[in-house]
Amino acid sequence: MERGEQVLVFVPTRALSRVWAVRFAEELGLPAVPERVRAEVGLHEPSQLLALLDRCLSAGVAFHNADLPRGVRTLVEWAFREGEVRVLVATSTLAQGVNLTCRNVISLPVMVAEGGAPAGVQPTIEPLSIRRFRNQGGRAGRFGLTAGFGRSIVPALDAAWALRWEERFLGAACEPLAPPRLERALANVVLDALQFVASQRPIGSISQAVGEVCAFAEQMFGARVHGATREELANGVEEAMGELTESGLVTEAGGVIAVSGLGEVAAMFGLQPRSAVQFAEFWRERMRTSAEPTEFELLAIAALVPDSEAFFLPLTRAEMLGQVYYQRLVGLGEFSRMGSETVLGGLLRGASGVREAVHASLKKAFLAWGWVAGQPLVELEKAYGVYGGLIQGLGGHMAWLMHALAATGRCLGVVGNGVSGVDVLAERLTWGLPAQARGLSPLAEAGVNRQVLVRLAREGFESVGDLAQCERGALARLVGARMAEVVEAALKAGVSPAEATRAGFGEGTHNGRKHAEPQAVAVRGEDGTASALCGEAKPEYEAVACTATKGDGGQRVLKTLPEGRGEVGQVAMPGGKRAEGIGTGGDAARVDSAEVVLELDESSPGQVRFMGQGFFLSVLPYRLLLHLARNPRRVVPYAELDEVLWPDAKVEQQQILAHKAAVVRRFRAICGEERANRLLRTIAGHGLYLDLAPEAIRLGGGSGYTSASEVANPIAERLARL
Repeated sequence: MERGEQVLVFVPTRALSRVWAVRFAEELGLPAVPERVRAEVGLHEPSQLLALLDRCLSAGVAFHNADLPRGVRTLVEWAFREGEVRVLVATSTLAQGVNLTCRNVISLPVMVAEGGAPAGVQPTIEPLSIRRFRNQGGRAGRFGLTAGFGRSIVPALDAAWALRWEERFLGAACEPLAPPRLERALANVVLDALQFVASQRPIGSISQAVGEVCAFAEQMFGARVHGATREELANGVEEAMGELTESGLVTEAGGVIAVSGLGEVAAMFGLQPRSAVQFAEFWRERMRTSAEPTEFELLAIAALVPDSEAFFLPLTRAEMLGQVYYQRLVGLGEFSRMGSETVLGGLLRGASGVREAVHASLKKAFLAWGWVAGQPLVELEKAYGVYGGLIQGLGGHMAWLMHALAATGRCLGVVGNGVSGVDVLAERLTWGLPAQARGLSPLAEAGVNRQVLVRLAREGFESVGDLAQCERGALARLVGARMAEVVEAALKAGVSPAEATRAGFGEGTHNGRKHAEPQAVAVRGEDGTASALCGEAKPEYEAVACTATKGDGGQRVLKTLPEGRGEVGQVAMPGGKRAEGIGTGGDAARVDSAEVVLELDESSPGQVRFMGQGFFLSVLPYRLLLHLARNPRRVVPYAELDEVLWPDAKVEQQQILAHKAAVVRRFRAICGEERANRLLRTIAGHGLYLDLAPEAIRLGGGSGYTSASEVANPIAERLARL
């Protein structure tokens, strides 16, 4: 510190990062960061953690962990790169994929176990591995960012321990990678494989299906999927096939085995089979009773399915013993509709009463409910004992489940306000906005904090168009002069009233409130036909026929069939072009046309053409985009991307997301932020999704181009040979 050099300290837990940062701030006596940095932090929604961060910044120190909201973490990284922060205490959120300017990295000899903990289990601590020591130490002395060499330091108790660390971290080779055993994900692997193989050739028997899936899994994951031998893998695949068939995700009719409409939804969103089945049971029950689900019921079903367990939310002993959230549920009007014979009631009580996992799920549901009600972050932190970054992360995870729930409803033929309201709730969960502030969500994307948007909505500004008419002085009186500047900058940057209501969306209602609703959506139903859904204000679950005007001026005709089934007609495109496909008519980000949008030539690595404009990507972002282009409109799991980009190593999700961000930045420069973000999306906790029709992608090599729908990826080619 006497040399004026920056120091990055890696600690195992979020709590320790806060404690050490406060201790350094109190004892090192470093100069405060410039006021402009602290002012930028002050633009974010107030919370307990931001108050603590500001206290540390006043002494030249900061901390970085997943409890901080994403925008604040980005700001801390920027301040450290600029040299404004002298000491940064971080968890593994900064270990990979981030370029920083510092000479010194200190790693504690223990860290949180790599690979994460099982769902719903607190992560464990393990000794610092050689590979992690090198990854974390790689943040020091980055080429082109710092002058001279960097230092990677592990503190030792005494000389004997120092010698031991020297032998371990400098003299030994990296530990061999332990192949992950993915038994719990095997059903998803089988579903993905069946969907892919069935699109290439018919599958006529269970034995053929098992053989095809085993070949797919071995080529994709080696022997890592289920067991070390082909026999073990085949047994696991056969068992998973039985589970998928019994749950209706795979069908066997007329001597052909295929993935059902519900199975396609599960594969697209990466849902566990049980989650997809429980979502389907929830909608079937609603169709029988004609009862529109309330907002809390939607949050409850999403929080109670198995996929919710992937997001860990701590439950204190006092909350568990006092059954705090179950008792709160009993006090709600919705509780009377959750008898043991209902889907929600069965998930709540089970065969052995209310389990601990149910209490944790109810905590998620109530926390998410407060989040979308616009409750201040400080209040939520105090009430639930968690910090803003975790709350924001829960909102993103629940938004993913809501989109999957909506897609399941459409697959079953549910139409009207009930299912479209779920998509609306998903958008609100992303930003933590109440219904009346939803029209201001483009400003949330531009960085305006949610409490400012809630305040504006309560003052009657329910859309970007309303704000555009507001005088600057009046706006400054409402939200303060500095925040008024941020709002005005967002408006000038291109957040238009049209973006507040998505292109091609009409008006609908959900629980008495207006919302934007897609004019038409077509998804494949359980029996393999397409379901016609319309955004007109029709009675719940009524089958309708409609013509949807797409954002590009084309039209999609959906014909009504009995029980809400429909056919997908051709789309009339501008200039006389025609295309066919299944998609969302109102979403301007989706591309279903025959027009080529993305071109990649493997004979010229790094060269990309997008919407007629060329640009260059470095090696890893290009390989990432190439693999996604070979698998359009499919959730590509992180494990698969890891295997493709780093065949001989295992990296954290953050590194994959860093390369995804590089691709999105290039897209954004051409088509704008909103469309770029929708074209290449992160599916929370699962993987990445490229929302382009195969016909809109051209992949080629030295011999010319073909569409992505015709180009088999390397795995497919090996399968064909087998």
